[in-house]
Amino acid sequence: MTQARDLADGKFDTNTLVVDATNNRVGIGTVSPSQTLEISNDGNAGLDIVDSGSGDPAIRLSVANSAGYVGTTTNHSLRFISNDSEVGRFLSGGGLTFNGDTATANALDDYEEGSFTPTLTFGGGSTGMTFSAQNGRYTKIGNMCTVYVEMNLSNKGSSTGSVVYGGLPFTAAGDIQDRAVALQMFRSVPSGSNNLANLYHVFPQNNQSGCILRSTISTGDSQPSDGTYDNDTRISYTLTYKTA
Repeated sequence: MTQARDLADGKFDTNTLVVDATNNRVGIGTVSPSQTLEISNDGNAGLDIVDSGSGDPAIRLSVANSAGYVGTTTNHSLRFISNDSEVGRFLSGGGLTFNGDTATANALDDYEEGSFTPTLTFGGGSTGMTFSAQNGRYTKIGNMCTVYVEMNLSNKGSSTGSVVYGGLPFTAAGDIQDRAVALQMFRSVPSGSNNLANLYHVFPQNNQSGCILRSTISTGDSQPSDGTYDNDTRISYTLTYKTA
C-alpha cells in the first residue's frame, strides 16, 4: 500500500486493492469487482498459493494466452477431493487416475477420435484398384482402439494374392494378433463366396497397421484372395485392438 488509504471507500491504492463494502466484494487490479474476489490484469492474471517453508508445490489459478490454467508449478500431482477423500488425480508425468490410485500403469493417458483412409491389397498390391467409398473412423481410449471401416470397390484391379486390410490409424501391439475382436460384413461377392464374412475373421497383424483374414486363430489357416472379391464388392468391419 504505497498510496494513502481511503477508508471511507475501502480503497487501498486503487490500482491494486479495492474493498467494495456495498456488495461485499474485493477487487485486485480492478475497481469494480464482479465476484466475491476478482483478480484482474491486462495480460496475465493469476493466484498462487504457496507453502514457502515445506517445498510443497504451489497451486496456481491463472489466465494467460487466451486460456485458463489450474495446476501446480512444481513436479507434483494435482489431486481432486470430495468429502475430504480423493476422487481423482492428474499424475505429474501425465495421465488421470481415480479414487486414490497412484500407479502410472493404471492412468488414463489418451482419448482420441478421428478419421483415416483404410486400404485393401491383394498380395501386397493394389494395381488398378478404385473405390466408390473408402472411409475409416476411430475412437482410441488409452491403448485400445476401435475402428469402423467402409470400403466399396468400383474396380478391384489386377493385383492377385492374399487379402490384407491396411491403413489402421495406430500400429497394433506385438502380442494381440490372436486376441482382437472384429465384426465384418460383405455385399456383392462372387458366386461361391457368400459365406465370406462367416468363414473368415479379421485379425490385426502384430506390430503393423494392417489386418489379415483367417478362418481361425491358427497361423496355418488359408486366407481369402482376390478371387473372393468382385469389382463392386462392399466391405465393412469394426475392429477393437490393442495399440503398440
